[in-house]
Amino acid sequence: MHDKLASEYFSRKYQLGCAQAVTKAFQQNLKISDEHISLLAAYNTGQAPSGTCGAIYAALELCTSEEQQNRLTDKFLHHAKHLSCRDIRKNKTISCRQAVELAANIFAAELE
Repeated sequence: MHDKLASEYFSRKYQLGCAQAVTKAFQQNLKISDEHISLLAAYNTGQAPSGTCGAIYAALELCTSEEQQNRLTDKFLHHAKHLSCRDIRKNKTISCRQAVELAANIFAAELE
């Protein structure tokens, strides 16, 4: 459910970038402000620290423990093969939309 919601927010209709779309999908559950989501625009399109994919960066920021971050990183790497936006796009392992859906999906699984 959250993966489809994140994908919808990533659409032209909402015009949110990858980091924003992932976070917006959890806004109600985690009580995240619109202001915080706006600030995440700085992390879209490979602009997250170390060039990390914005989608997984946002999911990692929502985590409450290092162990949870490690699990998300491992699961994302298993599917995307890379954490770097540039490497994901260069190697065409998954699309940006798939990265958004994947990050939202694996974070949602952590909440269950």
